[in-house]
Amino acid sequence: GSLQELIKLTQWNAENILYFGDHVYSDLAASYLSNDLPIMNTAFYSLLTLFEHDAANLEGWTTAAVIPELEHEIQVNNTTEFRTCSAKLRYLEGLINSYQHVNSLEAKILLEHWQAERKELRYKTKVSFNKHFGSIFRSFHNPSYFSRRLTQYAMLYTSKVANLLQYPLEHVFYPKRTALPHESSW
Repeated sequence: GSLQELIKLTQWNAENILYFGDHVYSDLAASYLSNDLPIMNTAFYSLLTLFEHDAANLEGWTTAAVIPELEHEIQVNNTTEFRTCSAKLRYLEGLINSYQHVNSLEAKILLEHWQAERKELRYKTKVSFNKHFGSIFRSFHNPSYFSRRLTQYAMLYTSKVANLLQYPLEHVFYPKRTALPHESSW
């Protein structure tokens, strides 16, 4: 359908809309071409249609994604085994960062042992989600491509819409501030 026609027909106020989709690109991201830009030739037109803009930027809607796989991710994250493994990994990485410049033979041997243990823990945490490709949300420490696109186009995501029944109708979801690599963690 046509988003513009829907808005005209319903006369919905953008700030009152929470738009759900279950596919990041086909539901939450839209190819957009501004009518204000002059079209000089076919190649230029083709280039412009490649730029994607999300529904939130186009219409001011709050967007949400339904990601059924999230339930499995949360279950894994909440297991004692995963939490223990993740805590050990963070601790071990702290040790490696602190002692990597110590120049004694004992320190070098210990660092090699820690790095081998780190590699094993990274693998163990990854396959906790899926033995072939790990988490759909994370690639080791970093957000996955899917996760980055999801958070670009959806302000909120859940495994099912019914989860929102746990909140009052007037509840407002505010984004959490994410520390950037150059910022100290709070």
